Amino acid sequence: MDRNWVKAHRMSKEYEKGVDEFCKHAGRHAKDLRFILCPCRKCLNVIEVNGLTKLKEHLMCEGIDKTYTCWTYHGEKKGEHHNLESNDPFAAGEEDTNFIADIEDSNSSDESDIPNVINEELRDHPDMN
Repeated sequence: MDRNWVKAHRMSKEYEKGVDEFCKHAGRHAKDLRFILCPCRKCLNVIEVNGLTKLKEHLMCEGIDKTYTCWTYHGEKKGEHHNLESNDPFAAGEEDTNFIADIEDSNSSDESDIPNVINEELRDHPDMN
């Protein structure tokens, strides 16, 4: 199954067609259509939805989790999936690395600065005293 649709805008026909194909695929491999793991960005294959209509709704509204590349929760065996093109803008890359570095930098601030920040805020907003 072509997976390039996951890169398309959620309101595009290409994305909707891909969602329809994914839902058909998921339906063929579901043990019970009332309990389908949802790979949307909100559910992340942790929350089940009731039926293919709800699955499509989630994927259209929330978008698919772009890290879910081997659809093991939807009938695929490891190694069977087709990789997206290497120029996939959603693949982990430099932007993700920079983002993680930014988070690490922000988390490495000295906690002893907290009282200073609070005092500065109190100084700037005397009505908070």
